[in-house]
Amino acid sequence: MKKNITLIVAILTILLSSLAFADLNVENDDLVINVNYEALDGSEKVSEITHQITVTNNGNVTENLTVSLENLDNGYDLDVSPKTLQLNSGDDAVVTISGKIPVDEDQGTHQFGDLKVKGGSKGDKTYSLKTDVQPMLEIKKIYVYADDYKVKTVNEDDDEVKNLKPGDEIELKFFLKNLFDDNYKYGDLSGTINILLDDNGFGGDIDEEEDFNLDAGTDSDEIILKFVVPEDADEDTFDLEIVIEAKDENKVEYILEWILTLEIERDANDLRINKLLLSPTELVCSGNSQLSVEIKNFGGDRQKYTVLKLFNSDLKIDKTYNFDLKQGNEESAQLSIDIKEGFSAGTYPLMATVYYDYNTLGDEKTVDLVVKKCPLSVLEKTETEDKTIVEKANDKAAEQVTGNNVKEISSSDIVKSVEDSYSTEDYLVGALFVAIVVILALTGLLVVAFFKK
Repeated sequence: MKKNITLIVAILTILLSSLAFADLNVENDDLVINVNYEALDGSEKVSEITHQITVTNNGNVTENLTVSLENLDNGYDLDVSPKTLQLNSGDDAVVTISGKIPVDEDQGTHQFGDLKVKGGSKGDKTYSLKTDVQPMLEIKKIYVYADDYKVKTVNEDDDEVKNLKPGDEIELKFFLKNLFDDNYKYGDLSGTINILLDDNGFGGDIDEEEDFNLDAGTDSDEIILKFVVPEDADEDTFDLEIVIEAKDENKVEYILEWILTLEIERDANDLRINKLLLSPTELVCSGNSQLSVEIKNFGGDRQKYTVLKLFNSDLKIDKTYNFDLKQGNEESAQLSIDIKEGFSAGTYPLMATVYYDYNTLGDEKTVDLVVKKCPLSVLEKTETEDKTIVEKANDKAAEQVTGNNVKEISSSDIVKSVEDSYSTEDYLVGALFVAIVVILALTGLLVVAFFKK
C-alpha cells in the first residue's frame, strides 16, 4: 500500500513539474538605442542617453533576477537600474540604461555590449545591446525640371516623376539640411550627391555627382545635377538611385538613399528642333554667317509631311523645306546669310519652325544674329579714299595749265583756293628794292657827268 502511495506522489510531482514553466521575454526593439547628435553643443565628444527596457515574465513561476551590463565597448560609460527584479507570473518590469556614449559612431546599427539577466528558472540570459545612429543630414525637397519647366517637387523616398520624354534634359535641384545645432563645433558636413541609373532599356547609364559643404544648423542652397533622357529610351519606368554621403568633423559618416522612379512616355506626334546653330552669331559691318538646323522625330508615328520654315523679314529670309521622317530619324538644313556694308546695325531673330501634317505646329526655336556698326578704321578708309580723289583732281588741273597756253578747265576740275593779302614784310622789301634802284640810277648819272668834263 505504501509503495502505491509513493508511486502516486511521484507521478503527481512529475505532472505538476511539467505544468510549471519559466519564460522571460525582452522585445528586440527594446535592445536598440536610437541615437542622434542633435543635442550636442560646444565641443562635446560624448552624448548623454537614457533608455528603458521592459522585461516580462510569461512563465507561471516567480522569477528573482539580477540585471547587469557586460562587455561594453570603449567610451561607453553606462549603468543599469534597478539591478534586481522579482517578477511574478505575468508581471513585467522596466530597467533603465543611462550614461554617456561616444559621438564618433557612424550612422547605422552597432553592437556595443550585453544586458545580462541572471537567476532565471531556465538559467542566465544574455541580450545584445545596439545603438542605431541616425543621419544628421536631411533631404528637405528635390525640384525636378524637364527642359527648364518644373514638373515635380519630391519630398520623400519612392516618389515618381511622370510624362518625361526622350531627349528631355532633366535637372534635379536638391535642398539639404544639416541637423546639428549651429553651436556645435564639429557639426559642419562635407559630402557628395550621386545619382545612378543602369538599365539597358533606358538607352544609357546615368552616373553624375556633385560635392557640397554644409555648415552646422544651416540649409543648403540648391545643389544641381543634370542628365538627358536618351533619345532611344524605351517607353517604360526606370528607378533612379539617389545616394548622398556626408562626413562631419568627428569623421562620422552618414548616408541617405532614395529611389526616384522616372516614367518615360512617347507621344505619337513629337517633332523637335534638335539643334539650331548660327556661326558666327555676331558680324561687324559685314560678313557671312551659317545657319544650321537639325530636326528629329521623337514620336511613335512616322511623319511623312514634315515642314521646316526659316524666317526673318528684315533679312528677307523665308525658306521652306519638306521631309519624310520615320520614328527616331533626323534631317538637317543649312542656310548661308550674307550681310553687306551699310546694312543697319541691330539684332535680328531668326525663327525656325517645324510642322507635321503640313501645318500642325511641332516645335519652334529662335537664334539671334547680331550686326554691329562699322568700326572707325573703315570710316577712316573711306575718308582717305575721298581725299585721294580730290588730290587727283588737283593734279589734273595743274597738268592742263602749261606755259602761256591756257586750256579751258571745267569747274569740276578746279579745287578752290584762297589768296593771302601782302604782309608788312612784303612792303619793306619792296621799298628797299626801289631805294637801291634809285641809288644805282643816281650813281650812273654822276659817272656820266664826270666823263663829259
